[in-house]
Amino acid sequence: MNKPLSLALCLLLPSFARADDTDDERRLLDEGSRQTRQYRESSWLGGQDAAAVEDDSGYINIGGQVYSVGDTAEELESAIYHAINARQWHKAEQFAARYATLPQHKPSLPDLAAGLQARARGDYRLAAVRFKRAAAAEPGNARISLELARVYTEDNQNREAAAEFRRAVDIGLPEETRALVGQYQNELGRRRSWHGQLSLGYGYNNNINQGNGSRLCVWQIAGICLMERVLPQPIASGLWQYSATALRTLPLTGHHGLHLRGLAYGTRYRREDPQQTVSPDYSYHTAALYAGYDYADIRNHFTLLPYFEHDFRNKHTHYRAWGIDAEWARTLSPRWQISLRGGAKRHHYSGENRRYFADYSQYEAGLGAEWAAGRSWGLFANLDTARKAYTEAAASSREYAARLGLYKMFGQTAYANLLLMHRRSRYGAASFVSNGKRREDRQYAAVAALGFPRWQWHGIYPELRFRHTVNRSNADYYRYRQNEVLLNLRYRF
Repeated sequence: MNKPLSLALCLLLPSFARADDTDDERRLLDEGSRQTRQYRESSWLGGQDAAAVEDDSGYINIGGQVYSVGDTAEELESAIYHAINARQWHKAEQFAARYATLPQHKPSLPDLAAGLQARARGDYRLAAVRFKRAAAAEPGNARISLELARVYTEDNQNREAAAEFRRAVDIGLPEETRALVGQYQNELGRRRSWHGQLSLGYGYNNNINQGNGSRLCVWQIAGICLMERVLPQPIASGLWQYSATALRTLPLTGHHGLHLRGLAYGTRYRREDPQQTVSPDYSYHTAALYAGYDYADIRNHFTLLPYFEHDFRNKHTHYRAWGIDAEWARTLSPRWQISLRGGAKRHHYSGENRRYFADYSQYEAGLGAEWAAGRSWGLFANLDTARKAYTEAAASSREYAARLGLYKMFGQTAYANLLLMHRRSRYGAASFVSNGKRREDRQYAAVAALGFPRWQWHGIYPELRFRHTVNRSNADYYRYRQNEVLLNLRYRF
């Protein structure tokens, strides 16, 4: 293989930024549709009289009326349940302490009260421990079994939740409570099922080859240009674009699971590039299969996913790649979430492609933060870095990207997404394409999408998307502007 020729062709062939834009949009929509947990009030009383009732373990406020609570087991049991149902956790703790001193007390009731209090403040591990101890003390109490099942569900212990709901039903529940249990069981079933989206759209791109058509005199004598370099003119084309994702998590024990994911996306341009002889067809079709480990509890979600990727373009296989992705997200509050991710991938080319493309490794890392400003809108920001390592230093690069996004839901009628991105790329060594300097690129992109779920037909609804990209470089070959507009039909399951 002729290394200088190979390097030259590798540097000069169009290097498309093929980041799957629909992934960013799907992420925004998923965050927008996620149920936002409500802030819990820290106090239910007001005024000095209420404060006195709060401090005195002999009284309880029910519906604005103050009642005294005696020392009998019957009165204290009733007071504990009233305090639990009203989320008066301090009062429940007071009454449970008095109740535990009675010789005839039920050991399960103080544990039930303590478990509910732990759940209210977000300590799901302690809540599960107290509920399990209460269930062991009173195996026939359906209320205890039901509360334990709810804790398992909210803490993403799905297999244990399903078993505990079945146990609560077997013990016996009122008809209205059975309906609530049915809703929880349906939710657990949805968690175990496949989820994803399909989209198909038609659009227009005004620069599929990322050309700029610039002209530069490279040799002149006495003011007369003897040799001129002319770069390719932009080529516009209509296009078909599609994407499909499907994912499923199979629960194992506790918070652990097996995560499966399939991804396919691509673009079919109606025109080819007559200025190119090596790769005139810029259409591409990419598919990836992921399978790996999943961990989820009430605040943390971690995945470690090996995957295989296949890319098809110019009417044949372009590359195959093996990789691994790891991602951790933590919910700090009902409004804030942070995330970390990292990954590595190895690209392999085969056949005729090895004459023009060299195998390389890619390493990625990222940090993200999301803020749910309310039920219907929010912001997110991501900082990412990537390293592409080739044998030739001039082809190797480091990339740094910043993304800022906004999503807004208009009830069930429509949604809007906006994504702003800035990417900087710096290459490892100088080359002739950048006039003997190290190549540096700066890319700016804006993506806006407007969807109308209300206009759905059999679950299919329209979405209009626009993308504007500007790439600036110290190498003339890589300067371009590009606009793309797309009308999608989307379906979620």
